[in-house]
Amino acid sequence: MSLPRLSGASVHDVTTDTTTQQRAVGSAGWSARFGLVLIVVWLVFLVPAFGRAWATGVAGGGWGGCLALIAFSLAYVGTLAGSAELRRRGDSVRVGVAWLCWATVAGLGVAVLAWVGPSAGAVAIFTAATAVEVLPPGQALGVGVLLVVGNEAARAFGGWTSDASVSFGIAAVVSVLLGWRHLVARNHDLHEAREELARLAVVEERERFSRDLHDILGHSLTVIAIKAELAGKVVRHDPARAEAELADLESLARDALAEVRHAVGGYRGIDLATELGRAQIALDAAGVALHAPDSVPLIPADRHEVFAWAVREGVTNVVRHAHAMTCRISLDARRVQIADDGVGTQEAPEGNGLMGLRERAHTHGARVIVSALNPGCLLTVEFA
Repeated sequence: MSLPRLSGASVHDVTTDTTTQQRAVGSAGWSARFGLVLIVVWLVFLVPAFGRAWATGVAGGGWGGCLALIAFSLAYVGTLAGSAELRRRGDSVRVGVAWLCWATVAGLGVAVLAWVGPSAGAVAIFTAATAVEVLPPGQALGVGVLLVVGNEAARAFGGWTSDASVSFGIAAVVSVLLGWRHLVARNHDLHEAREELARLAVVEERERFSRDLHDILGHSLTVIAIKAELAGKVVRHDPARAEAELADLESLARDALAEVRHAVGGYRGIDLATELGRAQIALDAAGVALHAPDSVPLIPADRHEVFAWAVREGVTNVVRHAHAMTCRISLDARRVQIADDGVGTQEAPEGNGLMGLRERAHTHGARVIVSALNPGCLLTVEFA
């Protein structure tokens, strides 16, 4: 007879977590490379301005415009490529560095306009896009508004001959990218919330399994140990009694194995009438007289399981710790009580069993009370 391979679940969890992390890292790397490609591709809109500057030649200062465009493009690509890293840093550091990076791009953009002229008006759109990527949303929106106002003022009063589409392009880029950033932020929050829910689900499942395993094996192994000790004592002078005890041992072991399998599978059922019967067996083996109802009284169905766990935990503690002569179990629709005339609680700290019982009771809206008797101890689980 072999127990289920409980360690397999842990190995599977670790393997799954590692695989998930590897996929996340791979996905992040692919996204970064794809984003860098998009950043570079947009530079195609600066090609006409570069061509005009190149055609002007040395005499017209075109080469200076070409160098300014190259420097602007490098600053733009570098700033946007590092925008994700800027967002991960602390707010005060991030904002300061972000403004410095944007000011560098904007300054080079002004140099391009000074060398090339209105035909390079697209650099204003790239400057607006950089602001949205690295600055806080409110500040980026302000930069976009200032760029539109500045472009329109230059066209109206400064004799600037740029196309009106530049202002439209700035407004469109700022609006679209701000909306995209908002969407990405919400998706990030949703992803973190889902990860937190998954983590809490794992913690809850581990606590459930730990609680069930303690309740199952703590009770079953206690009774098995008592039965084995009793069989060893009577085997010489009462072989028939010893054989009966050994048969009970086999039955108890099989029941415990089935319950462990149920716990591993995530299902854990328990019946109040069955637990009262098991209490009789366990206490008889320990030499403790039991006084309990002959049948289960009328109790709301949603309270049966809590009362059954209370009976199991209370009887297990009586057998293991109380050194009692008698145990009394009383039941009604509101509460279950397990009392003994043993040594009492002796101010001992609560074990895992009682803590698990308190968790189960709290989940169902009940409370657990442990009180001292003279002599003995009283365990009560009651609903309000």
